[in-house]
Amino acid sequence: MTVLFYRWMGITEVDALEVLIEMGVEVLAFEYPLKNYNEDQELEGKLAEVCRTHSFDCIFSFNYFPALSLVSKKIGVRYVSWVYDSPHLTLNSKTVLNDCNDIYVFDYYRYCELTEKKRGNIHYLPLAVNTKRLERQERFYGQGYRHEVSFMGNLYNDEYNFYDKIKYLPEYIRGMLEGVMEAQLLFNRYDFLEAQLSDAMMDEILTYVDFEVGGNYFPSKRDIFLDLVLRRKMTILERSRILDAVSGRFPTVLYSGTETPELPMITHMGHVEYLKQMPEMFKRSKVNLNISLRSILSGIPLRVMDIMGAGGFALSDYQLEIEEYFKIGEEIVVYDGIGDCLERIGYYLKHEAEREKIAENGCRKVRREFSYENQLRKIFA
Repeated sequence: MTVLFYRWMGITEVDALEVLIEMGVEVLAFEYPLKNYNEDQELEGKLAEVCRTHSFDCIFSFNYFPALSLVSKKIGVRYVSWVYDSPHLTLNSKTVLNDCNDIYVFDYYRYCELTEKKRGNIHYLPLAVNTKRLERQERFYGQGYRHEVSFMGNLYNDEYNFYDKIKYLPEYIRGMLEGVMEAQLLFNRYDFLEAQLSDAMMDEILTYVDFEVGGNYFPSKRDIFLDLVLRRKMTILERSRILDAVSGRFPTVLYSGTETPELPMITHMGHVEYLKQMPEMFKRSKVNLNISLRSILSGIPLRVMDIMGAGGFALSDYQLEIEEYFKIGEEIVVYDGIGDCLERIGYYLKHEAEREKIAENGCRKVRREFSYENQLRKIFA
């Protein structure tokens, strides 16, 4: 099999490329900065040039690009995409209906949602780690990154905080939205946000909050508002509150490009490089927090796979698929709310042998069952 691997410098590309080659797949890496995710005439010309000198069975990319689907349809090859972002707005593009597509998503709830809406050839596939790379690297870990508690991720208290950019909402609507968000923040095990917003209420909200969806997209303003505005705002609130509480009790570091003046007790470390630095940081940190995006409704976030695959101890909020695939308390630990999070951090910082055994068990499970080799074979069998 020959695969044209479209590279847009996503963090997972190097690992997947390495593993595909090890599997005996002939891979042609193709780098091109898309001018437009939805349609790109120059991309079509570039791929036409490639087709004149090479033949390939499919085009592959991490995340879904409508422009690639259009070109794949035109030249008559399969387009395979594996989505690791949530939300991923291009899944609302009408191009998902193209017969050439095979789209893999890591969140089973989203998979069911897309399947119910008959959004083309949708498949479910959890995310992965590069087992061999991690095994190679850990032999050379030094003595750095000796953290008590660490969190790596965006706090979104920047231009991506779309809720706070809303110029005007009547007080009764704003109060209702904030009440619903606060109620939802109390629960990790069931998402009831959408059920609380009737169609009539949503129509009224969108008279004050309007945005363009685009002509070749399914009507999706409700979904966009839920994911990019409300669930994004809940993520901002939850991450800030948990990190504020944790850093007030335990030495805590944050790896993020986001400035955090609202978290005076946290030690801000800036960015950490994904391939070389991050695995060692996860391995050396005593407790690695995962605070999932609220737009991940059931799936196992890439951060959890990365922590466990590196041999780190993962303390995560609850996700349905974490419970499905892992033994909670033996391979990973989950918390319910801020108070429970603080208690578990305190406990596992004091119980080193138990913490290290859980990390070891989780690492073994992820490297065995969620390696790129295992997952990519399910795509390219």
